Amino acid sequence: MTKEIKNQYIMKIVNTQFRTEEPLTWDEIKELITTGIYEEDFIVLFDKKSKNYIQMAEDEKGFVVESRVYDEGSFTHYRTFVEESEAAIPFFEKYFNDESIDFSAWENVTAE
Repeated sequence: MTKEIKNQYIMKIVNTQFRTEEPLTWDEIKELITTGIYEEDFIVLFDKKSKNYIQMAEDEKGFVVESRVYDEGSFTHYRTFVEESEAAIPFFEKYFNDESIDFSAWENVTAE
């Protein structure tokens, strides 16, 4: 099964201002990121099998993207900023596909 076909059937859970634990496909999530963010205020993408998540919200200069990653009972919380919502798509896509995100350029904000 190709990655594109696989993505049509995988669902992750999404929270927004108007949605609570709604399962969505990758295409639906991508649409939320590119157009829905302006109506929904924020997007939180998570999977019930782990406590990890990625989220995005509008910021004064564009969008803030954050991710929390758990490891053996503790977590690290990362933050980055993007000017356009489309720039967050690769991060959300990696999370959606259970792939690792490279946080080396993100700020570690765990202590906040």
